[in-house]
Amino acid sequence: ISYGALSGASYYKVYRKYGSGSWNYVGNSKTTTYTDKTAAINTTYRYTVRAVVNGKQGKYNTTGIAAKRILQPTVKTINYIAGISVEWSKTVGATGYKVYRRVAGTSNWSLLGTVGKDATKYADKNASTGVVYEYTVRTIAGSVMSAYDKTSSICRLVPATVSSLENEASKTFKVTWNKVNGVSGYIIQYSTSENFSSYKEMKISNANITSVNISNCNWLSRYYVRVKTYKTIGGRTYTSGNGVIKSGYMFWY
Repeated sequence: ISYGALSGASYYKVYRKYGSGSWNYVGNSKTTTYTDKTAAINTTYRYTVRAVVNGKQGKYNTTGIAAKRILQPTVKTINYIAGISVEWSKTVGATGYKVYRRVAGTSNWSLLGTVGKDATKYADKNASTGVVYEYTVRTIAGSVMSAYDKTSSICRLVPATVSSLENEASKTFKVTWNKVNGVSGYIIQYSTSENFSSYKEMKISNANITSVNISNCNWLSRYYVRVKTYKTIGGRTYTSGNGVIKSGYMFWY
């Protein structure tokens, strides 16, 4: 709730009412804004404010202004091959959602797009690789929008591409992939299941290494391999989405 400043005011008292009920005091503020954290979700209230000057209460607008609290969805972000997927759960009473993005450490949000009430995800295909972004989603309910203090941060990363998968020695595959600049390393995942229902993985902490041997493989089995990238920034590790899968048979025993 925002209101104009009154010269000489030491603080402001905020009141709220529902429907045709009476005004009820909800709190005070020394600034020209107040956040009502007790308002019920999807409920329309009327608010009014009176200034306190030299210990005396001023007059207040008996009509007040209407406001409705709309719940903001919780946001999560996921790297995938083509971009960043911004995802959330539906909010009761929503007529749509607005998706915003900003570079981490900056203050200004940029609107990426507006989607309908049944949407639960948005694909950001214009994020730059290696940049840490913050995302937020605001619920739209008619002419009212929610706050946008819930955010999710992620570093845009792309997976590596497996260039070859070769029988190297007894029960051993050699996996080779393309080098990805600006990452901390790679995560090699391999499985005998095409959908990776179960898999093993190896972590390579040197970004200049672009091949590795996988030993103790099953003879005459088809293996599926994909390579993800990761980057550690400020103690937090971000990972790319799953890379394109390459497969091959283990012939040596």
